[in-house]
Amino acid sequence: MTVTSPSDLAKNTAITVNLVNNVRNPQTGAVSSAFTIKTLYSTGEIDQSTSVTVTPNTYNNIINYSSIRDVETVNSQVILTMAFQTTNPIPVNSLIKFSIPVDQALIDTT
Repeated sequence: MTVTSPSDLAKNTAITVNLVNNVRNPQTGAVSSAFTIKTLYSTGEIDQSTSVTVTPNTYNNIINYSSIRDVETVNSQVILTMAFQTTNPIPVNSLIKFSIPVDQALIDTT
């Protein structure tokens, strides 16, 4: 993509570019690969930055969570069934990690 200006831009001018089509967030909430931004003049390149990254601010939220225990007697071993949905797809090779509170685990879960 190339953006041109009809006039000179003073130093420290904030430049905003909205990329409307053909762009999507990374598949995770991790920092993206770097973008490259160059300033050019008719005689060639003036400056370049390759350290501009994007971090999505909308992670995968857990929604419609439910849990059911097959036994309701205190201090008894149970089968715990948990169900949930996510607001975004979960990429291939991802992990879903459950941490059981120490006071409810029969084995070391750390």
